[in-house]
Amino acid sequence: MSDGFGADGFLYDVETYEEVYETMLTIEDGSIVEDADSYCEIADVETYATRYGFSFSAEDLAQEQAILRAMIYIESFEDYFQGSRVSALQELSWPRAYVPNKLGTAYLASDAIPNGVKNALSEAAIAELASPGVLTATVSHSNANVKRKRDKIGPLETEVEYFGGVSLDAKTYTRILEFLRPYFRTAKSAYSVRGH
Repeated sequence: MSDGFGADGFLYDVETYEEVYETMLTIEDGSIVEDADSYCEIADVETYATRYGFSFSAEDLAQEQAILRAMIYIESFEDYFQGSRVSALQELSWPRAYVPNKLGTAYLASDAIPNGVKNALSEAAIAELASPGVLTATVSHSNANVKRKRDKIGPLETEVEYFGGVSLDAKTYTRILEFLRPYFRTAKSAYSVRGH
């Protein structure tokens, strides 16, 4: 018999029904991996979590989804990173060329992912596994007053401008920022990005 995916998304050997998990993560190792979507594997985040006394225990699928949500967060910093992408073909913001080392005396290897970036991703993945969506900032207009409202009938367009009462529900994860700060264009930019 042939192999196949079960309704739960796991790969099963149809003859024996033995569970064979196949990861959905494609890891960027610095060599411009096609379709890369992460800098860390589950084992990398588990090792980090164990080292610092955090928990990253769940089903593999939940762990991978947390890593992918964390990657969205980490990738949102690309405009703040020093240097530039190594290739127009790469999927992610790292590897990068022309990123100075911490002393400013040389450039980091352009064919590797810095440990600080991997550590930041691990921190973000741990937060996302503990509370899915925690890294996504939300804007609320619940206590706001409408200053101006404009509707347009042809190709349906609505525009609302509010004043007062607007709140941004965003946490700042300083450990994540501390790991990424050495790679930012300026130290100030690490803390001027609200919600990151």
